[in-house]
Amino acid sequence: MKKNNLLIVFLCIAISFSCHKSNSTPPNALVDVYVAGYEANATNNNVAKYWKNGAPVSLTDGSNSAVATSIFVSGNDVYVAGYEYNSAGINVAGYWKNGTRVVLGDGTVNTNAWSIVVSNNDVYVAGNSYDNNLGVSQAIYWKNGIPVYLDSANNNGGAYRIAVSGSDVYVAGNDDYGNAVYWKNGNIIILQGNAMVKSMVISGNDVYITGIVIPPPNIRAKVKARIWINGLTPTYLLDNTNATYGEGIAISGNDVYVAGFSADDNNTHPVFWKNDSINYLPSKGIAPGTIGLGAANSIAAFENDIYIAGTDGASNNIAAYWKNGVLTDLTDGSNAAEALSIFIAKK
Repeated sequence: MKKNNLLIVFLCIAISFSCHKSNSTPPNALVDVYVAGYEANATNNNVAKYWKNGAPVSLTDGSNSAVATSIFVSGNDVYVAGYEYNSAGINVAGYWKNGTRVVLGDGTVNTNAWSIVVSNNDVYVAGNSYDNNLGVSQAIYWKNGIPVYLDSANNNGGAYRIAVSGSDVYVAGNDDYGNAVYWKNGNIIILQGNAMVKSMVISGNDVYITGIVIPPPNIRAKVKARIWINGLTPTYLLDNTNATYGEGIAISGNDVYVAGFSADDNNTHPVFWKNDSINYLPSKGIAPGTIGLGAANSIAAFENDIYIAGTDGASNNIAAYWKNGVLTDLTDGSNAAEALSIFIAKK
């Protein structure tokens, strides 16, 4: 996944849902499954894409690299956030509404759009601006294209997830000093130092956030996924001796689900946690009972079903999603691809 240097992140055994896996998931007549990400083309530029029930929709023409990072469906409208590099090599934040691009960045500094939601016809996009010359990043969100700055751009700020509940706007990310934080209506709540927020969900009056904590001196083997609930002491998500990364979070009833990956010295493995119990996800062509390769990046719950988007890494990276642990590949592996966001819309 191509991101600016500041924001690069460290990207079956028993699945609790099913013991026998196939490489296709039967369609659900009640829902549409939307997945956003990218696929490289013949010139090795990333094409921003989304898939609806497995059918690809290209958002860019591949002349410049682009990435679709987040997808949200409101009624008949499909909103996809992301960024596209311009001719000067600067990535420009924006979003696509039904395939038509709305530009958010001005093209003078790098901007990224990481998360999008729509509430009462207002479009909210969370991201960051990054000045390569100054080496600083600023957390930002846009409401209907108007920027709202959340920090002073003195250091390493960034806004990675946004959610709206009633009249309240929640943004999760990092502040100037690298602390994992979230803002509620612009007021900052510090979660933890030496940490990075990756995802957030609001359930009732509760704020659930997942991410990673990197103990000094930034030893990869000690990185562990975390859940913060209402800013309180985090819950640790473990995989025995491996590093763990929390990338997406969802709530279903009384259960908390986190998608992410575990990392050993050589590979990453797509996983999810149900509460604090880890489950490994399969990869194409890898024998049952063998740990899969790749990463899980996003998760959504619909009724009793759990959907996870990510990368099937058994061969060249394949964009994929899992429904209740069953793998569906979205690309054929001929070009590198990745699924970064998933949204389930009721028909």
